[in-house]
Amino acid sequence: MNTPFAVPDPEDDATPYPVTLDRVLASVRAMGYQLDVVEEGRSVGAIFDSIPFLVSFDSGGRFMSVRGAWMTGLDGAEAQHPMFAAADNWNREKYFPTVYTLLSEDGSLGVFADLTVDTKAGLTEAQLRDAVGSWLEADPDLPLALVGDWNVAPRDEDVWDVSAFAGATHVSAPEREAFAAFESVGMSEVTRPHVTNYTFWDYQRLRFPRNEGMRIDFAYASPALAARVVGAAIDRDERKGKGASDHVPVVVELA
Repeated sequence: MNTPFAVPDPEDDATPYPVTLDRVLASVRAMGYQLDVVEEGRSVGAIFDSIPFLVSFDSGGRFMSVRGAWMTGLDGAEAQHPMFAAADNWNREKYFPTVYTLLSEDGSLGVFADLTVDTKAGLTEAQLRDAVGSWLEADPDLPLALVGDWNVAPRDEDVWDVSAFAGATHVSAPEREAFAAFESVGMSEVTRPHVTNYTFWDYQRLRFPRNEGMRIDFAYASPALAARVVGAAIDRDERKGKGASDHVPVVVELA
């Protein structure tokens, strides 16, 4: 078995290098995500749209596990059988990730997805990216959407006055590059071609009446889903009135 080189070369996308948490963090951040260290040298994780996501290594540092957990809130007695059948069907048709269900202590149903990678021989930069973004290559027809508040304004015109955000991460180069990195794995942002408007106005300093807003809510889509997009809208009126959110709905229309 080949022994991986000790020091990764960022320009080398073909040589297997040792897989460390630092490499995992760098790869995930390049895809636009931010992970926190859970256990030094062993695991990192985050919560995306209420779904915990964990990357961890076994005690020997050889096997890397990528795991997501969705606590459905569904009654296990009613939902376990159909959800188990759906997971079983997935596992029959897909090599990864492995999907399974578990009942929580309160009787609600949880759905877990787990991918384990043997890193003994090292991984190339491409292989490491694939361990996170492999769902696209495994199923290119997957209608996948990554949506929500990204806290990044990709362009200067996405904020009311870019000079007012000097030094802020909303407009900094690393965050903008991380946002754009999703395009490198085949995703595309599908709202900008159809609509221009802000999606967020701070509650303070009369930002909304003055239209001093930010465009930080976006929708990335896989190729299969992007091909079905026929329109998009930003519902600015939802920001009006008492008790309104500081974000407004971003709507994508599909054929």
